[in-house]
Amino acid sequence: MTRIIPDLGSAMCQDLRTAEEIWISVALLKIEGYNFIKTNIGSSNHRQHWLVGIDLPTDPDALTLLAADCPIDPRTTGILFRTQTFHPKVYVFRVSNQLRAYVGSANITMGGLHHNTEMALFTDEQDVCQDLIHWFDQMFWESFPLSEENIRRYAERYSQSKNIRERQLEEILTMPPLQLSNPQNPHAGINFSKNYFSKEDHLAFSPDITRDRSHWANIERGAVSTKLYELHNNIYPQFSAYGLVDLQPNSNPFHIVSSDRHTDWTGDKIKAMWLSYGKSPEEVTKYQELFEDKAQRAQQTFSHHARLQIKIDYNSISIWLLLGKKNGSLYDRSTLRNSLRDERYAQTFFNHLKSLPEEFYMQVSGERRFISAISSTSDLLEFSRRDRPDQYYFIGKTFQLHDPAVEAGQLPRATLQEFSRLYPLYHFMRDKSFYSGNI
Repeated sequence: MTRIIPDLGSAMCQDLRTAEEIWISVALLKIEGYNFIKTNIGSSNHRQHWLVGIDLPTDPDALTLLAADCPIDPRTTGILFRTQTFHPKVYVFRVSNQLRAYVGSANITMGGLHHNTEMALFTDEQDVCQDLIHWFDQMFWESFPLSEENIRRYAERYSQSKNIRERQLEEILTMPPLQLSNPQNPHAGINFSKNYFSKEDHLAFSPDITRDRSHWANIERGAVSTKLYELHNNIYPQFSAYGLVDLQPNSNPFHIVSSDRHTDWTGDKIKAMWLSYGKSPEEVTKYQELFEDKAQRAQQTFSHHARLQIKIDYNSISIWLLLGKKNGSLYDRSTLRNSLRDERYAQTFFNHLKSLPEEFYMQVSGERRFISAISSTSDLLEFSRRDRPDQYYFIGKTFQLHDPAVEAGQLPRATLQEFSRLYPLYHFMRDKSFYSGNI
């Protein structure tokens, strides 16, 4: 549903009070407008993401209040200063696991929210809302942290520009450029000396390198591949001790780790690499034998079936139960979809899922929900049935780079522990047409 909203402040009140998560990106923030937002949020403990422009005269006192109210994770707040004026006004809310968004002309000022003649467009189309969150994330990595030092520097500039605001525009434009500290990025403040993967390993997946086919880029990704193989040699002999009795790597020793070179399978970008475990070679062969056509057999390789994996990318390390990649795991997906028609199966699926710690999430067709937000079997069924073969379906958790679990001495054990948590779900959800084990 899409509709025009003339009074944004009134329209957003209920969403501010009930949202589980919010994303706000505005060009201008004033203290009266922020107090309106804060009052309507009240004592709610939902996750907030803010991106505030400072090209226009955003109130430094409002930034100070915002920083004080969002102290838990500075990665959720940022200020943006650009050579071109930052001018968006975007508000996205996750309410009862559904996304809702407002995009229009209103900044967070009392004029913008109530008194001016403004216009906003409301939508609850999930694909559009997801695109807005993706846009927010892209802009956020260009921003600067809402630190005390950056607010102080901006406040000095704000005071100078306020004093000369009545003079010629040329005077303002020729003021020396504002210098903010520590551009917002996932590597800021991280001590990589303790981590299993180095800063250079993560930089091998930075946006400007994902398409790079040069010898240098291949060497960088090759170093990541070596570390993933070392991780495999460390953890695979311990699988039986952790109850991972029928998980096997790719039977081709050169494909135990995903490719560090561009191929027809990787596409134009290599944004991550991973180490995977799944079905036995005998099972995979039997799926392939169902087809005479060579192209169809090629769609039944090891990687086209459900698996557990650890993945490294530019800004994190993730451990997933990957039920299906894009256009993959058609048998596993079909088995799950058909099995969910049985109430007992659905309830057991829900129980398995809710046994996972709260930091685990589930992603279906581009939408991600934390397990804690899936409140009932019917909620799970509705979400799972959104699965589309051309999208990913996975359950997992993501470690930020400051997490002790990603340190060299901890990552092998953390991987085994998270695999053991996900393994019951993996075995429960996967297709077992050719499974010969005893579990």
